[in-house]
Amino acid sequence: MVNTVKDSLDERDFELINIVGSGEGTNQRILAEKMGLSLGLINLLVRRLVTKGFLRIRQLNKTKVEYMLTPKGFTQKVNKSVSYAVKTIKSIGIIRLELRHIIEEFQAQKKSKFLILGETDLVFLVEATFQEYYTAAYILTKISEIPSELNDVILLICCEGYEGGACPVGAVNLVERISSKMVF
Repeated sequence: MVNTVKDSLDERDFELINIVGSGEGTNQRILAEKMGLSLGLINLLVRRLVTKGFLRIRQLNKTKVEYMLTPKGFTQKVNKSVSYAVKTIKSIGIIRLELRHIIEEFQAQKKSKFLILGETDLVFLVEATFQEYYTAAYILTKISEIPSELNDVILLICCEGYEGGACPVGAVNLVERISSKMVF
């Protein structure tokens, strides 16, 4: 079955379907709170998803309803989830390749000591890349603040919103460098 534009889900639709599919969206007020949207907008989204055939509303009593995914809604949820997973895996591959290029730049400069600043998932990718490709040739140390001097050490900044102004000499803001190479 081919998806048409009419059948496609935008980000809010997908989020709503995920909440309903997990059983957390028991009423529109709860959906509005979880999604950070107004009750009126939730009402509009629910009605649109019912019209498209992704959700079904079952009347429990005079004042209470239950939202359920239809088979079409469940299929869309699974397809979109798989699509996100594939995009994420591709992005991780691109990030790791860019990390290798950055490391090889410093390898050409005979640099072998690296400090990692930050506590994000990017730190995990940096460590995994070093372990996989550069185990014996480099020293990698995690730090929580920038040292006053970076003698013969390369600082890899792995945190968004780095507030230190311009990077010190011998430092690379990996978030900025990698995001400038990524095409979404």
